Amino acid sequence: MKYDDLFMHEIIEHSPDDARVLDLGCGKGSLDYSRFMRLNVFLLDTVDRMGSDASEKIRARFVRGDSCELPYRTDSFDICLCNFVLEHVPGPVEVVREVYRVLKPQGLFFVSIPNCGSIEDRIFRRLASDHCNQFTFKSFIELMYTHTGFKLVSFCNWPGGFNYLVGKYAKYQMPLFYALRIISRIFNRNLLTESNYLFLFRKEERAGLRFMNAACRICGSGHLLEDDGRNWSCPNCGAKNIAI
Repeated sequence: MKYDDLFMHEIIEHSPDDARVLDLGCGKGSLDYSRFMRLNVFLLDTVDRMGSDASEKIRARFVRGDSCELPYRTDSFDICLCNFVLEHVPGPVEVVREVYRVLKPQGLFFVSIPNCGSIEDRIFRRLASDHCNQFTFKSFIELMYTHTGFKLVSFCNWPGGFNYLVGKYAKYQMPLFYALRIISRIFNRNLLTESNYLFLFRKEERAGLRFMNAACRICGSGHLLEDDGRNWSCPNCGAKNIAI
């Protein structure tokens, strides 16, 4: 079976020469861009963690900026990488709208986020307080499909590794692994495989989320009704239905 591209290295490796790539909330760089000198890489973050020498070596341009107000022209990028960023920003809707604006038609948007219902993310949120947002699979897809024209190309669950347990918390890493291995075997379910989500979206023209708030009791057809509390007749089969 052949698969669509999803992982960052696949997207970048299969991109055309001179493709314009935006690494949003780049930190020290989501990838080793020295391997991809054929690309035009743009790095954006609130703090420069790479240094000017590093960005020159990898043919990248760093800009200190706000992801809610990207300092780039409309339809100017082929690819945007957003690697574990959206959980940290106060306005995720504004960010994805801005990414939608600066990507070219059919441009690709890679996103990784933690699953707020996972054990790993719950532990992280007890230890740290820098997550502004909590996402489930459903809530994130609804956000993307409600506020932009992005369409999902591929996705996967990304396992957890407690790699944030460093410094004074490092001593808890191995005990947590052993404890979760025991619990996983008891319940016959690996509790770390759904710690995070990876998504790849493509920029399309139309929003993808549709709404229905009622279904006919006879034929089962769905309808969007005004929320006025009145009983209604099914346009499909004519059956009388009670407003809920």
